Amino acid sequence: MAQKNIPESPKTTTIRVDARTHKSIVKLSEQTGRSIVDLAHDALVYYERQMGMELAAQQLIEMRKDPVAWQAYIDDINAVSGGPIDE
Repeated sequence: MAQKNIPESPKTTTIRVDARTHKSIVKLSEQTGRSIVDLAHDALVYYERQMGMELAAQQLIEMRKDPVAWQAYIDDINAVSGGPIDE
């Protein structure tokens, strides 16, 4: 079977931002000595982590409403940590 040639993704690409955002990221790049590409990547990673933490917090809030599920969660933590935790 013939193998298809799939073009490689470019190492970088262009994204459009408003002038205020561009000015801010250029200034930050100059202040830190880091590239705009690295700053944009780090901002995305930070945002993804923040969203994950917010989702986890919301899930814990919902789980706490169910006493059986909450107790199972606490029991699991106790089992792996070696002892009871403060609620």
